[in-house]
Amino acid sequence: MENKHLIIFFGQYRNFNHIVPQLNLDGFDVIASTWDMAFSANKVGVTTNNWRTPITEDDILKYIPNAKVIISNHLLGDKLFGFRNPAKMLYHIKNAINSIPSDKIYDTISLHRFDLFSNIHEIQNMKLEEDVFYGDSTKVGEGGLQDWLFFGKDEIIKKYINLFDYDDIVDEEAHQIHSRHLTNYNIKQKPISNTIIEYTLLKDLSGEGYSNFLKSYNLNGIKYFDLDKDSDLAKIFKQNIIWR
Repeated sequence: MENKHLIIFFGQYRNFNHIVPQLNLDGFDVIASTWDMAFSANKVGVTTNNWRTPITEDDILKYIPNAKVIISNHLLGDKLFGFRNPAKMLYHIKNAINSIPSDKIYDTISLHRFDLFSNIHEIQNMKLEEDVFYGDSTKVGEGGLQDWLFFGKDEIIKKYINLFDYDDIVDEEAHQIHSRHLTNYNIKQKPISNTIIEYTLLKDLSGEGYSNFLKSYNLNGIKYFDLDKDSDLAKIFKQNIIWR
């Protein structure tokens, strides 16, 4: 049976080894587009502020054997876009969208950062509106749109991405860029927060602070979305990541 839903992992590979065991990807085709290096701002025991870990297709295929993997040279990204990180993110999303066969139409397409916990599998139980782009507003700035997770029906997601041009992206906050793009093309947007989808970013600037916690978390066989958010474990979890 063909999968009717597509999930696109985009951007830096950051923390994916912690994330992917918590995700349920049954029923999804998967495209993963990333750089050939993983980056972090900091790492315990390393004095420089820019450590790098090589990334290959195997780093993704060992978790998702049937994924379509697109690995791009990070130096090309630097050459094309400099420090315009939103343009680099768009580069990966465009690569993924363009790799979809022209005759393939999905019920849903989800754009999902590598370093995001989610119960995105629940999208298979939702009835999405045909012409609505689902994405949450962010508390950063006014009128901004979160750049962690977007989803919608096939046509609206492809429209959103195909109408985006790299020249549209100047050196400013990604949240504002995404929000303005929706406005410029009169694309209707509804919040993910009003749906059954939950998500949270694994973000720890120490580079190691979440690791020991997640090891014990996984050893106990606790899946993220089975966790009572009022439990002691959840309180510890909140110290390591940012809840939506």
